[in-house]
Amino acid sequence: MALLKRFLPNNQRLTITTQLQFLHVLQRMLSRGLTLVHSLDAMKYYGELEHISKQVLSNLEAGKQLDEAMDQAGFHHSIVSYLFVVREKADIYERIEHCYQLFQQRVHYIRKFQQTVRYPLILMIIFSGLLFFIYSRVIPSFQQLMFGELPMLLQTVIFLSAWLGYSLLILLVFSTLVVLVWLFSRNNISLETKLSIYKRVPLYRSYVKRQTSFHFAALYSSLLQTGMPMKELLNYMSRQTKLPIISYYAKQMQLEYFKGRTIHGLLTTMEFLESHLTDILSSNMDAKSLAKDLAIYADISIDTMYQRLQKSIVYIQPVFFSIIGAFIILIYVSLMSPMFELMNTM
Repeated sequence: MALLKRFLPNNQRLTITTQLQFLHVLQRMLSRGLTLVHSLDAMKYYGELEHISKQVLSNLEAGKQLDEAMDQAGFHHSIVSYLFVVREKADIYERIEHCYQLFQQRVHYIRKFQQTVRYPLILMIIFSGLLFFIYSRVIPSFQQLMFGELPMLLQTVIFLSAWLGYSLLILLVFSTLVVLVWLFSRNNISLETKLSIYKRVPLYRSYVKRQTSFHFAALYSSLLQTGMPMKELLNYMSRQTKLPIISYYAKQMQLEYFKGRTIHGLLTTMEFLESHLTDILSSNMDAKSLAKDLAIYADISIDTMYQRLQKSIVYIQPVFFSIIGAFIILIYVSLMSPMFELMNTM
């Protein structure tokens, strides 16, 4: 049963639509000058949000922070992580507004990706089934009519198709096994080992690097704006558990400060922080200027990340349709080649 629970979806998790609606309504309530508590209390009049708002409000009244309250209510980890990062900001409306905008942007690109991939993927599945039917049923019939001899072109096509099919099947099985092993063992793997694994997966490495840089800059900037001393700031960052990579890096920075060294050399070894961010952190500027630069960097980095994602989505359809075109050519050659050969022998 314990194993089953690890793979079954959490029933407490909210739908994307519900989370977006909750953030939108909460943002609107706060924009009218209501406090967070009054806003959550007023949300009980939204039938589908009543239970969620009561749960969040109950957690807040129990002394929990907003990010902790929303985490227990089943909100997406990206919402919880961002609210934790900006926890020290005084303006609650600004926090919720920015969180809503970021999550809305995330949902927009996820849905755009799904729409882009959906129909080409359906077509690929249909053509794959059609190609399998031709090779398993139609081609053997032609082979019997032609006394076991198939045209060289068709033999080549069959060989390439079989090779491609088995390669994709092996890749699918291997990927499934890797995912299952990761789900089983990820909680027992040390952070250093995880970082080593991330470095070997190019696309995921880039994603983790951008996310870590964004969260690091936003959290560092938010804490600097409170006037927190550097020693206390790094201690706070190292003790938090929601962003383990940032906690790991903060501990390393703490050690350097305790040894009386500068962090310039250390920052260059932090592979999951972008070079632009490390340049800002290495600059000798006052806390106020540093907080401002980090806040600007955080805004730019998240915009850049979504722009790159949009560019990637643009290339997906042409790739899928090229593969579908290859399927059509294979089907045409597989059907027409033996027919022409059969006509020549008549």
